[in-house]
Amino acid sequence: MVRPRRVALAMVAALALAAMAMPAPAPAHEETTGDITIVHPWSRPAAQGQNGVIYLEISNRGAADDRLIAVSTPLAGRVELHRSTMEDGIHRMEKVDSITVPAGGTVALEPGGLHVMLIDLRFMLMAEETIPVTFSFEHAGDISTGVSVESRGGEGHDH
Repeated sequence: MVRPRRVALAMVAALALAAMAMPAPAPAHEETTGDITIVHPWSRPAAQGQNGVIYLEISNRGAADDRLIAVSTPLAGRVELHRSTMEDGIHRMEKVDSITVPAGGTVALEPGGLHVMLIDLRFMLMAEETIPVTFSFEHAGDISTGVSVESRGGEGHDH
């Protein structure tokens, strides 16, 4: 006969072991310049010579729209702003010149939508690293920050 207390203890132990085996989420971080705040920029691991991607949220506390007009990093041959769309069951990606961040609003750069492409990586992007990136805005100017390289499963690829 199995005792309920032993079963409960075994379940608690199994859940604790499963929780320890899961990677801890990377801490969220923010950088602010003027009215613009960059919220938790992150990237996926990627091989040298391949393309990488950056996702983040951008908040604008100001009374006027601002625009993300460029992104730079010494780790890529070229950096572009992109938008992914799905049309008639076909995944498409296109370069965009800028991304508007509305006054009092937030824009999410996320898988399957707007994102930053790192083209022709000069170095491998490895999980748990932080890479240097500068985001340039029309009005707020430059925001330099670290971008966390994170292994996240189950999300679509934009590159």
